[in-house]
Amino acid sequence: MSTENTTVVFDLGNVVLFFDHWIICRKLADLYDLSEHFVFQRIFNEGIEREYDEGRLSPEQFTRQCSEALKVQLDFSQFKAIWSNIFWENSPVVDIIKVLKRRTRVFLLSNTNVWHVEYIRRNFRILELFDELIFSFEVGYAKPDKRIFTRTLELCNGNKQIIYVDDIEEHVRAARDVGLFGIKYSGADMLCSTLSSKELL
Repeated sequence: MSTENTTVVFDLGNVVLFFDHWIICRKLADLYDLSEHFVFQRIFNEGIEREYDEGRLSPEQFTRQCSEALKVQLDFSQFKAIWSNIFWENSPVVDIIKVLKRRTRVFLLSNTNVWHVEYIRRNFRILELFDELIFSFEVGYAKPDKRIFTRTLELCNGNKQIIYVDDIEEHVRAARDVGLFGIKYSGADMLCSTLSSKELL
């Protein structure tokens, strides 16, 4: 199949950039004398983060809700810095994307929020590699909601082959359910091999 009829869509977190939410939890726990497991439970497990990722909370509302959940008074600027500085580049995958870009279109599809995107734009040069950026906080719903994959399909302009790469099996399954060819990311070597089998590398 011609690579002109193909789009490869990448997840961001733990595919293109590695990240660790526990960095946030440890820093907040140290600052406010809390348990890092308590921080993780209240912000991540109880849904505040997802609301922020879906664009249902402004940064100010998010800070206020996290303060209430943790029973502390978070400083807005300090919290933004702690929340954002959790990423490092997965260089082998970035190299794969640079090669792919010469042959086909590449999209980014991410559950993320405005603070993280601002931070990534300032500190990395990866977003400029992609032909389309699909962020959950902008479209209003997050993976594994199938509507975000349907939106991705619409942006692919009728491409016959749409490949989606994600490290979370539930998201890969949801992508497959709407017609994408889903690849569960487990390492750059595996990804390179799979894309080579599709004659994309």
